[in-house]
Amino acid sequence: MTTWYQITGINPEPWTPALIPRRGAPVKGGKLEAYQAAIKEELPLQNGHLTQHEGDLMCWFFVYRSSAFGKQADATNIQKATEDALQDILFGNDRYNRDVRCVILEQSPTTDPHIYIMIAPFDRQMVGLTLPTKQLIEQTKLKYSGFDYEPPDEELF
Repeated sequence: MTTWYQITGINPEPWTPALIPRRGAPVKGGKLEAYQAAIKEELPLQNGHLTQHEGDLMCWFFVYRSSAFGKQADATNIQKATEDALQDILFGNDRYNRDVRCVILEQSPTTDPHIYIMIAPFDRQMVGLTLPTKQLIEQTKLKYSGFDYEPPDEELF
């Protein structure tokens, strides 16, 4: 079963590597830690229908991000920061998230922050929708060079 969640009013922050002080343990950046704490606090308040999903999952994020107080962020780091924040809330361990995607729908100084989250059981057919088929490669005359790639037959999915 596919479940959608949304969070408003929290600006998606990118994951950043831990800072390692001269003496002591690694320290997370303040913005990242605050973002992840806000996700954990606001998700149940704004949705109320939280389910901890089990098994192999698809976890997709669609974000609107304000860049008013910082630079543009990349989807990969927003994805990792958000996925880490949701661990033990929407899924037990992110190692079972087999298809994880993040799409930045809008990112500008005037964007109102918003995050849509889709969690569903892993579906090989959904993955198949994004794989290039032989017909598509022929239509676009797409050439693969430097590696051997045999696209799947359309009947595979």
